[in-house]
Amino acid sequence: MTDQLAPETPVQERATALRISDLVKSYGDAIAVRGVSLDLAEGGILALLGPSGCGKTTILRMIAGFAEPDSGSVTLNGRDITRLAPEKRNAAMVFQSYALFPHMTVAENVGYGLKLRKVPRAERETRVWDALRLVRLEQFGKRYPSELSGGQQQRTALARAIATRPDLLLLDEPFGALDQNLREAMQIELRKLQESLGLATVIVTHDQQEAMILADRIAVVHDGRIEQLSPPAELYDHPRTRFVAEFMGVENILDAALSEGALTIGGTRLAAEEPPVGAVPGRTGACSVAVRAEAIGLTAAGTPGVLGRIGYGTNLGGRVLYEVTLADGQVVRVSEQRAAGRPTRPVGEEVSLQFDPRSLTVLEAAA
Repeated sequence: MTDQLAPETPVQERATALRISDLVKSYGDAIAVRGVSLDLAEGGILALLGPSGCGKTTILRMIAGFAEPDSGSVTLNGRDITRLAPEKRNAAMVFQSYALFPHMTVAENVGYGLKLRKVPRAERETRVWDALRLVRLEQFGKRYPSELSGGQQQRTALARAIATRPDLLLLDEPFGALDQNLREAMQIELRKLQESLGLATVIVTHDQQEAMILADRIAVVHDGRIEQLSPPAELYDHPRTRFVAEFMGVENILDAALSEGALTIGGTRLAAEEPPVGAVPGRTGACSVAVRAEAIGLTAAGTPGVLGRIGYGTNLGGRVLYEVTLADGQVVRVSEQRAAGRPTRPVGEEVSLQFDPRSLTVLEAAA
């Protein structure tokens, strides 16, 4: 198992633990993975995020050794493992179903992989109980899986994985069987555990929030390709393509025009000291711009900004979500903090929209 890394060492400065290069995988005429390449640093955690059928699980299975690529390579700590059997890779996988043996106790389940590796009995028992303590299940070692809650079963599967002291931890939709409240609690627990172990980890998920909580970097997978690979905050604020923006839940993808590094939205040219994110030098003309609802401000009509008219307002408790129609007919969703005692803006009120240039992203032109 990788030693715990000093917290002051940034992930991007650590040595590479996992490297996959130009992976391709087909099933008959269907191409599941199309030339995927990425690196994972020691102690880092990478989320493969995307909708069902996008290829993310196939990528994970090729890393684990359960699927063989048509071409490309997988390297772990400098060792080419592309054609090795799963048990020879020193990578541990936690499945969505947890795959616990119902006839074995928790301790026996955790020690199963060690027994297969012929770890001596005394050392095996020590490592089993060390792993159970890490996941706070030391009092449950003699119970059977049927006597555990969903969260306890999930932690048992994690303990079984880390007991083998792998170089890489692989998680396939590990929280899919849990209810929402337990899922969120377990996500935080897993992140704390991963950080304490300093163990390079790859997680497959279709849940954007889960990826944001768990990962240092998120790879959005679409049609067998990596559509964007970024730290969570960058992915949230600045999606590069329309697919990523829509998948990440960006409320506004607006028609705009780009000229001399400045954007025009709704007939108003936005002042900016520097070009918006995603603007390619020399690019001019029509473009699409992504901006989140909470990044847009509302002020009274007549103040500088983009003129619009309130078309609808929805009270969401702490915030109000407005639909504002611009002069060119586009509808912009704006999330405004609700102030105590201040009424919701009425339908038909003219307002000025304030766009922070740093919150706007010019999306890549469609191929």
